[in-house]
Amino acid sequence: MSEQTVHRLVALAVFLIPLTVFLLTMAPTLVFWDSGEFIATAYILGIPHSPGTPLFTLAGRVFSMLPLPFGAAARVNFFSVLCGSLAVLMGYLIAVTTLRFMYPSLRGGLGRFMTYAGPFAGSMYLTFSDTFWRDSTETEVYALNALVMGLCTYLALVWYRNPAGRAERKGAETANRGMRSDEDLVERGRSRGLVYLIIYLLALGIGFHLGTVIVYGGIFLLFLLVREKAFKNAEIIIYTFGFAVILADMTMHRNSAVTAVGLLVFAALIAWSTARNGRFALAGAGLLALGISVHLFMYIRSHLDPGIDMVDPETWKAMYAHLRREQYPPINVFARKASLLRQIGHFGRYFGNQFRMAGDAFLGPVNLGAALTAIPVALGFWGIAANYQRERKLWALNFTNLFLNSVGLIVFLNFSSTEVRERDYFYGAAFYFFAIFIGIGVTSILVMAAEWAEEKGKKAAVRVAPIGALCLFLSILPAHHNWFTHDRSQFYVAHDYGYDLLAGLEPDAIIFTNGDNDTYPLWYIQNVEHFRTDVSVVNLSLLRTDWYIEQLRDRDPKLPIRLTDEEIERMEPVPLKGGGIAWKHDLMVQHIIREADWKRPVYFATTVPLDTWKPYGRHLEMEGMARRLVLREGDNLISEFLLERNFDEISAGWRSRSASIRPSRRPTRFSARTTC
Repeated sequence: MSEQTVHRLVALAVFLIPLTVFLLTMAPTLVFWDSGEFIATAYILGIPHSPGTPLFTLAGRVFSMLPLPFGAAARVNFFSVLCGSLAVLMGYLIAVTTLRFMYPSLRGGLGRFMTYAGPFAGSMYLTFSDTFWRDSTETEVYALNALVMGLCTYLALVWYRNPAGRAERKGAETANRGMRSDEDLVERGRSRGLVYLIIYLLALGIGFHLGTVIVYGGIFLLFLLVREKAFKNAEIIIYTFGFAVILADMTMHRNSAVTAVGLLVFAALIAWSTARNGRFALAGAGLLALGISVHLFMYIRSHLDPGIDMVDPETWKAMYAHLRREQYPPINVFARKASLLRQIGHFGRYFGNQFRMAGDAFLGPVNLGAALTAIPVALGFWGIAANYQRERKLWALNFTNLFLNSVGLIVFLNFSSTEVRERDYFYGAAFYFFAIFIGIGVTSILVMAAEWAEEKGKKAAVRVAPIGALCLFLSILPAHHNWFTHDRSQFYVAHDYGYDLLAGLEPDAIIFTNGDNDTYPLWYIQNVEHFRTDVSVVNLSLLRTDWYIEQLRDRDPKLPIRLTDEEIERMEPVPLKGGGIAWKHDLMVQHIIREADWKRPVYFATTVPLDTWKPYGRHLEMEGMARRLVLREGDNLISEFLLERNFDEISAGWRSRSASIRPSRRPTRFSARTTC
């Protein structure tokens, strides 16, 4: 069997194993946080939260229409399954290609085993790692993010094989050095073409997650380190300057004048480079603009008023604000929200959970289960050292990607010590590249074992085979440890929460919700399953924004808001007599309740903070998963009749849905029905 055939078979296995695992553990419907919003916007071609992720929405829509034996939500979840599996394959290819540069003399059966065993082990550690496994079984952007980052890194390695774009010559063919053959032109075009493809993919990557472009740091450094290539350093530096101007505008500042000046300088540099060096920088700028142009989808689609239309980017100004994430405060790396040591500690905790191979098992004060994690961690650091020793240019590529996605993001993201949720998913790319180093580390150890055996006059296979088998065995232990916590095949809690909350409301109800987890399930149920579309869902977090208030006023089911655009824009916080402040969303809650005038039932979800519903507390009656505004007054009002009715109707609906959307073999599970 040829080496190419072996390589392809192992690569196929590396793809099929995670594909099978992720399919078996994939969520059948939405999960909490952004999943419900992304599924719903993909299904209706809506506009999700900033910066809009238009490419992810379009791709999700394609998958929602595929003739697969799943529901709409599961079909979009399958998009992450496929991206995650392909990302594992890309990681394997990165490790194999790097190792071939590091150890070009590995040949024969044993050489193949050493070359492929390490990357295979690294791929398994990645597949069963905590964050990556979870991201690959739900509708989120991070599996696609990993795929594009891995693909671009692999393309950079392919480019590195022939960066100057020179055709191979034999013997007398090398005599005519002064003449550029047709083969040279073709190879030169291929070399540049790979760079153009990387530029375009990363520009497209902005359309689903800005973090994708971080991988350009390592690729750019590799471009600079290679002396002979099909373009000049000045050309790639000029392109990178323009790329940085755009990224800085989207993330680090709100000064449009600075961006305008930067783009003018970029245009001048492009003109100078084109006249002096050729069209490489100009082509790169064109591909960057072409990739970013996918965001025009938001401008076009928003004019059709989809059911979810975040920031309402119908104008160029609004779309620009959406791209720049003006809904959120700008990132300031200098005003630390927590000490750097604390932030590093948070990352360390996430990192320690990634490749855990066993549960807690204490021997005195020592947690042996946690201690076993030192094995893959040591393999990864060994891989970093071996890569540096054997092939420093590729070490610069791989390690820069790891460094920027770990230490770089710790500094840049500047997380506080009171984040609303775990933030490990932001560091998913760091864990991805570390798994690649684990694969490199395993092969490096196998090569050392073979060399040591040969020095002792023994057969290398006798030493290499058992060590390789042990490393392969250890790489699948995280599957056993993480399967229970990552198997979402029976996870319906988020779906049931949304359905149960809506089912208990009276017709044409208005319900105030607090944030992502009590709003996105309702949006999913209404927009994808078309259930209780008569209910107006009012998100208190978004009620602080003008565009959202205007949408609630103007779009069906319309809310009784008697304010003009100018009055909404001029609305200011009001000091209260007893102390405190009535913020914009508080004033709007009061306005909506007053204008509803008991013609539409008004509810507060039980997840709404006390400060918001306390002014109406003596007129709120518990009816299950929501408090209803009623005329009668009292403390801790409860409608036992409606509690019982809602429980019976929701339970009956749940049993009916169970037969249609759930497998018949279902474990006993907790499902929140009525919360009192």
